[in-house]
Parts: sequence; structure tokens; C-alpha cells
Amino acid sequence: MHRYISSLILLLLSRNVLSWAVPSSSRVKRTPEYPSIKQNGKCILASNFITTDFSIPSLKEPKYTSSTPVLDLQRRSSSEAPAVSFSVQNLQLTLYCNLPNSLPQNPEFQTARQTICNLVQQGLVNAARRLQRIVYFQHPVKVTMHFGSTCLGIGGTDDVIAKCEWDKGLGAAAPSGMHELSQSVASKLGLDSEYLYPNAVLRQYLPNDPMWDTSTDDIFASFNSDAPWWFPSDDNRDGEGSGNGGSFGPPLTRTRTREFGKGVFSSPKPDLSVFDDGLLPSDKIYDFEQTVLHEIMHGLGFVSSWWQSLQPGTFFPGGPVTYQTNGIQGVTFGKSNIFDRTMAHSGTGVMMRDYAAAMREEAKLVSQDIVRASPNLTASDLLTQWTNRFKTSNAFLLSQNLYSSAAVIPMQLILWFQDRRGNPRYAILYTPRAFAGGSSVSHLDASVYGSSSEFLMRPFCTTGTGIDGFTPAHPKIGVLGEAVPGILRQMGYITAITEE
Repeated sequence: MHRYISSLILLLLSRNVLSWAVPSSSRVKRTPEYPSIKQNGKCILASNFITTDFSIPSLKEPKYTSSTPVLDLQRRSSSEAPAVSFSVQNLQLTLYCNLPNSLPQNPEFQTARQTICNLVQQGLVNAARRLQRIVYFQHPVKVTMHFGSTCLGIGGTDDVIAKCEWDKGLGAAAPSGMHELSQSVASKLGLDSEYLYPNAVLRQYLPNDPMWDTSTDDIFASFNSDAPWWFPSDDNRDGEGSGNGGSFGPPLTRTRTREFGKGVFSSPKPDLSVFDDGLLPSDKIYDFEQTVLHEIMHGLGFVSSWWQSLQPGTFFPGGPVTYQTNGIQGVTFGKSNIFDRTMAHSGTGVMMRDYAAAMREEAKLVSQDIVRASPNLTASDLLTQWTNRFKTSNAFLLSQNLYSSAAVIPMQLILWFQDRRGNPRYAILYTPRAFAGGSSVSHLDASVYGSSSEFLMRPFCTTGTGIDGFTPAHPKIGVLGEAVPGILRQMGYITAITEE
């Protein structure tokens, strides 16, 4: 058996893994069946999930610098604002809006803070409504969101705030938990026991399961108040200067740490304006609703489990986990996220789940050899010995080959889905030449979809326009495009399917 598995891995390694061609549908194995939603069973929480970041590409925005220190300690601490809970159809949202609280006793200042928090809340409402035009939640999904300063979050000293770079990320989100189902339960539900499912999916199948309590949320997301956010207004719904290098007018909110309450320490009359007086180039402004939609998608499970496990330069379907079968210990790789179920290597025509299965099987065989020789090892010692020996295996060599031929080569990983008519299609995943944890594989390709209806799940925010001002929105599906709803369907969600 061991020799057979090694031969299988060598066969996979022998494929033309350096091809840059994007396959036709006939070149890649695909799974035609897509599960329907049903309900009931036991789920095991998986503690390992990836937080995905919405990044900002190649900005030349100057770093924050200051000739005078921040004078008030309270300016360096976000207020403990009470949570605001509200529902938008079947999305139940809880918002923590923690802006700098320089003048807690000043009613004008507090009014300015509340104005911004109201804009944030309205942005969440708009995003939730837009999402549910496409995705149908049979049962409520709970979302916890934080809007606050990452500059304050990293320390909050005068020096840190002076040098803080807001352009390290707009937001981040992830499922609050990933779960596996037993084979019998998964079969009853029409799901796949070989994969992990995010909270939000299983809420639809198992709404009354005892694992859900009143405090359990399904999605956690955070948004950086230091970024220059734009919100729509009655006289500017789409974003002034959309895509033409122009400037954005009000309301560009003054949420940034160094600008909120600007002038309160240096002038006789504090400047409590909520909005910036000056205009910024449109490529420096970020639409809040677009970012919220993007991050909610990650929270719904738009996250791959393939990453650099064991050491840099490798590509595995998860991290190593120990297990017991009939009292005998073993080591294998954890289950992949349901997002990965239809992922394929375009250069070889092989489904990534086939690579994953070969890796897991050889991992088990390596651990069995170790346990036979030393049956009384602790789980920790077994994992240590397994790691050292596994690094000499063909499966480890396969992981290195997959890294160099797929993980860091553009257009080499694709995700199959069914379009609105049930036809097989694929989306190209983001695989930049430098592996980016939290971005690589868990987004659509940045270049291919930059000016298309599939723009939403690229790793970078589309600047220079509000989400409704971005022209190539799908005429039937809207700003989610067609790939994103198709991917959500293959994960188990119900989405709108509109025939032309």
C-alpha cells in the first residue's frame, strides 16, 4: 500500500506542472453534483481558519508624520461604545463603532462621532440588503463587526500614531468556526463529509442544533477606521470622479485617527466637522459598502485552507493533525474547507482534492511506521518525529512542486462552479508570484477580473467609485457577478438563478 501511494504521488509529480495554459472544460476533472440544502447532526468545531485581508495595492499615500505629539491620552484610546444590534432580513448584525474619543464631555464632538457611526451602520444595512438580493438565507446568520483604528490597536503611543500607516489593510473577516460532519449525517443532508463547513452554511441545515447558543456568531469582521472611507450621499450616489482620476467630494468622512476632531488641541475653536474640507484623488478613496460585501463573502466561507504548512515553500490542504483509530495514534492533514472542493490545477488537469488525498494517505502511512516502532509515544512526540520523517517523503516533494507550479504562478489554480443554466464554468484564483498569506488562493485573480463583473472578490478594493458607479456589473446578478454566486452554490448556499 505504501508503494502504491508513493507511485500515485510520483505520477502526479510527472504531469506537466509548469504549463501556463488556462484549461478548457474538457481538460480538468470536475464534480457535476452540487449539494442541495436539507437539515440535523453533530458538528465538531475546527479551530484553524484563515483570516482574509482586503488589501490596498501599491499606494503612494505618504506615511503619517507629525511634528507635534498627540497631547491627550484619551485621543489614543477608542471609546467603549455600546454595541448596536439590528437585523436586515435574515442577517443579524452587531456593530461596535469605536472611534477615537478625544472629548468625551463635548456634545458637539460626540455628535460628530455618532454621525460617522450612523454612516457606518447605514453602509452595513445597504450591503446586507444587496447581498440578500442574491443569497437566500433560510435561517438567520449572525455577524459581528468592528469599526475602529488599527493605529490605536497596535499600541497607541505618540510615536506609533505619528508613523502609523493606515494603508496596510481595509478590513478582515473569517467564519467564526469551521465544522465537520460525520459521514452518515452528511449523507442525510446532501453534504460532503470530507470537507469543513462554515457556521453560516450549517445554520441553514441545522438551525436548531444545540451547538448554537444565543452568543454564537457566524461571521466576524473588522474594518479599519484609519482608511479614508467614502459613503454615498443624496447628491452623490455613485462617487464623484468615478474612475477618471478626479476627486471625491463630501462626504469623505474624517474617521482617520490623526484627523478626527482635527484642531481640537491647537486652535481656540475646535474643528468638529465630520467631513474633510479638502478633496483627495479618487484613487485614494475607498467605498465602504464594497469592502463590507467583500468581507462578508469571506465570512460566508470564501476561504481556502491550502497554505504553506510545515515550512515556507510548501503547499498543503491544511495543517497536520493527530487522530486515533481503535486506540492507535496517527497523523494526517486536516480536512479542507468546502470552498476547495472543486479547485483544480489548470496546468495538470488534476483536481486539488486528488493531490490532497495522496498527501493525507502518505502522511498516515508515515505515522503508522513510526507508531509500529514506538507504540508508546505521546501525541506531541509522534508529531515531532512524523514531521521530520514526512519531510523526506514523496508527498512533501509534491507539496514543494505544487507551491512552485501553482501557488505562486498566476492562472494555475481554478475553481469550478455551475452557472445560472447549470453549465460548468471556472473562476481563476489569485496566485501572485509572492505567496501572500490571507490573500493567495482565497480571492479571484486580481488582473483577470479587474475590469469585469467579477471584480468584487479580487484581493484589492476598486478605488475611484462607489459600488453602484462601477460599470461592469452583471446585468442580471449585479455587483456579485456570476462566479461568486456560483461558488456559493457549490458550497451549499441557495442563490438567485435568473434566466435571461
